[in-house]
Amino acid sequence: MFQRVIIATTPWTVFPPIEKCVKNLKEFGTEKLYLLQCLQEKEIPGINLELTKKLLKPTIVKQKKSLENAGFDVEPKICVGSAQKEIHTLALEENCSLVVLESSKDTRFYELLFGGNIASEKIQRQTLPILLIPTLSSKKQESFIEEDTCKLLKHILFLTDFSVNAEHAFSYLKRLIEKKPQQVTLLHIQNKTFISPHLTYRLDEFNKIDALRLKKLKNEILSDNSTKVNVEIRYGHPVKEIIAFSASNQVSLIVMGKQGRGFLKEVFIGSISQNVARLSESPVLLIPMPEKDRYTIVSG
Repeated sequence: MFQRVIIATTPWTVFPPIEKCVKNLKEFGTEKLYLLQCLQEKEIPGINLELTKKLLKPTIVKQKKSLENAGFDVEPKICVGSAQKEIHTLALEENCSLVVLESSKDTRFYELLFGGNIASEKIQRQTLPILLIPTLSSKKQESFIEEDTCKLLKHILFLTDFSVNAEHAFSYLKRLIEKKPQQVTLLHIQNKTFISPHLTYRLDEFNKIDALRLKKLKNEILSDNSTKVNVEIRYGHPVKEIIAFSASNQVSLIVMGKQGRGFLKEVFIGSISQNVARLSESPVLLIPMPEKDRYTIVSG
């Protein structure tokens, strides 16, 4: 599914949690890892970049060896310049299908890659699926991800708003189902911001319609394997409800589209998917909108 994967880091990346989760990418069919260490000259003004690269080499070699011991073919690279550009170039040259990043509201790399503005041109142009791995818990415990609990296929939470991007993300879920996860939950949030107060009287009607939609999706992924599939509908603020559900149900992986139905609204208030990724203590797999559909929505 994700045979060739880029792991993009900086000298400030908290690597152990990433390493623990990445080892489980074997379940996704991953064979080749590109360990990309990104340096930005503006971040380290006046420092000799060649000397910096030399100093970083032992750390990268250690990371490479650890991942090789897990059965991966690992190729380390140190780049100087735009992380976005380097990731994009490497992905094209090596036919990569997934980018792995650390995710923390405190992380420097997240800001470097996505920028302070959630709706920036940078994030809108990202075309590869992104696996965001949390490296700091709410209690700032760097090692809160334990290797024996970082089983990505234990309980997958799929979020849908029935948008075009959610439909595309569902195609990835279908492929994940082939890997026989233990449990999958299909979750839809009735967005309180859009419904309350003027449409509250129609909430039961919306729930009935969306329950049928979820049932249809469930029937599409039911198979002969032992995967347990549940459906859930909740009412409230999406980010808060998603994070709460994930924390209380031992979700091991959240899968969602990066751009929902409220695209224009997200431009101004920030993307639900990006806020989930920043706050979640479970890894988040963000599936971007196919380019042809993205341009159709933006222009329409």
